[in-house]
Amino acid sequence: MPTSLVGVNTLVPNRLVKKSIEEGRVRQLKGYNNIKSEVKVPGGSRLKLHSG
Repeated sequence: MPTSLVGVNTLVPNRLVKKSIEEGRVRQLKGYNNIKSEVKVPGGSRLKLHSG
């Protein structure tokens, strides 16, 4: 049985991915000037940035 807890800050990966896109490190997404995370789409779902 585990004897310790692990906390995960889910904001860190999102910030890392956004910064990587802004710096042009994601070749497939180069050239975009406006980056938004968790964009709402029809039906109430959201498109999220994910790493990994």
